[in-house]
Amino acid sequence: MGGNNINLEELPHILDLMSRALVHDIGKVRIPAEIINKPGILTEDEWKVVKRHPVEGLAFLLRRWGISRETARMFPAVLEHHLGMSFSGYPEFMRRKAPGFLARIIHIADFYDAVTTPRVYNKSPFSPVEVVRVSDQSPWEIGLDPTQVTLTLSE
Repeated sequence: MGGNNINLEELPHILDLMSRALVHDIGKVRIPAEIINKPGILTEDEWKVVKRHPVEGLAFLLRRWGISRETARMFPAVLEHHLGMSFSGYPEFMRRKAPGFLARIIHIADFYDAVTTPRVYNKSPFSPVEVVRVSDQSPWEIGLDPTQVTLTLSE
């Protein structure tokens, strides 16, 4: 992924993206390991628990570091990275506004990682070529920002 294509030429912007990307899924520490590592399809109740991780992440940041300028800047990435441009994601109470710029980029990276990395629930991950094809053909269906998909995956 190239910073030049996605308007992150300046070091502070790249550092912002990196720090937010590092904590975007921090709320998963509050999700039971048996759910995170479940080899099969999640039940509806288990999926509800997983969908709490953005809010749990925000609570974790607040408990761990309190409110500061730096943690406040991380909140949108933690809360919005699964919202999606189609507003079909979660958390549901965030569906009133589009996710922020860095949250949209993190969503693309998170999606890419989720479908290309072998996991207990995904034994046959996509190849990078398949991800680019799916992302280019139907970004809205998977909640991705089509402009950022083009810019991010174009290098």
